[in-house]
Amino acid sequence: MLDRNIPVSHILPMMTLHEYLKSNAIRQMDFAPRIGVTQGTVSRFCTGRAVPDIITAAKIQKETDGAVPMAVWAPEEYRLGAQTPQKGVV
Repeated sequence: MLDRNIPVSHILPMMTLHEYLKSNAIRQMDFAPRIGVTQGTVSRFCTGRAVPDIITAAKIQKETDGAVPMAVWAPEEYRLGAQTPQKGVV
């Protein structure tokens, strides 16, 4: 049975896009066309200044062979294993 109090990061190791690109020596400008965005957009994803839409998040997951899953973009309170959000908190 899944303990809902364990953060998902302890259940499923997730890598950020920044970590993935760095660890695989992939430049943002080379990755961007693979997911249909500009290098500037990839930069904003990597720094957390922007979050991809669901279609782009799916493309990132596919292009990284699942190393950067769609769930990495979801707020912590909505990830598997996170505690239920408090009423009125979004």
